Amino acid sequence: MTDIHLTFPGCTPQGINAAQGNGATFPCIVMTNNTCTTCYFGYTLVNTTCTYNPCNSDEYFFNQTCIKASIFCLTFDRFTGACLTCVTSNYNLSSSGACVLNVCGAGSTNRLNTCVNNYCNGFVDITGACTSCINNAFEFNAGVCSPVRCLASNLYFSFAVQACIPYPTYCTSINFITERCLTCISPFTLNAGTSRC
Repeated sequence: MTDIHLTFPGCTPQGINAAQGNGATFPCIVMTNNTCTTCYFGYTLVNTTCTYNPCNSDEYFFNQTCIKASIFCLTFDRFTGACLTCVTSNYNLSSSGACVLNVCGAGSTNRLNTCVNNYCNGFVDITGACTSCINNAFEFNAGVCSPVRCLASNLYFSFAVQACIPYPTYCTSINFITERCLTCISPFTLNAGTSRC
C-alpha cells in the first residue's frame, strides 16, 4: 500500500526526501538531471521551481484568489490564467493567451462559440460533437451526422419521401437539408430562383 503524505505550506513531511532517492527536496517530488519536474499536491511547477498554489485544477491563483480558467483552455498558466493550449482544434491560441474560435469551415456553423456540423440537432458544448441529427435522412456515428448513403451515386435519401430518389434533372449535388440543387452538369447552369438546372 502506498504511503499518503498530507502537505501544508511551510511543513515538510518527515523522511520524504530519503524515500524519493532522486535528490528531490520538498516541495519537489521528482528531480530529473538536477531539475525539478514534478511537485507535491498544492504546488505548481513554475520555471523548474515548485510554487505554492492552493487552487483546484480548473483554477489559477492570482492576487491571493483562485479564479476559474477559461473553459476554452485545455491547459493554462496556473498563475496568470493565460491559455497554453486550446480545448479543441476549433480554437486558435492568440498572442494574449486566449483561445479564439476559428472561422467555421464549410458544412458547419458557429453555435455558442463552437463550430457545429449543420446536420447536428443536439451537440456537446465546446467540442461541437453531435448528440443527435436533425432528422432521419442523416446517420449518427461517433458524434458525427452524415447523409444516409444510397446504393447508387446518382441517388440521395429524401427526408420528405423517406426513400432514396434520383437527383433532380441535370443536378450534380444538392443541399441535403433543403433538397435543392446546388450544382449542375455542364453546360447547364443553376437558376438561383428555382434551384433548377
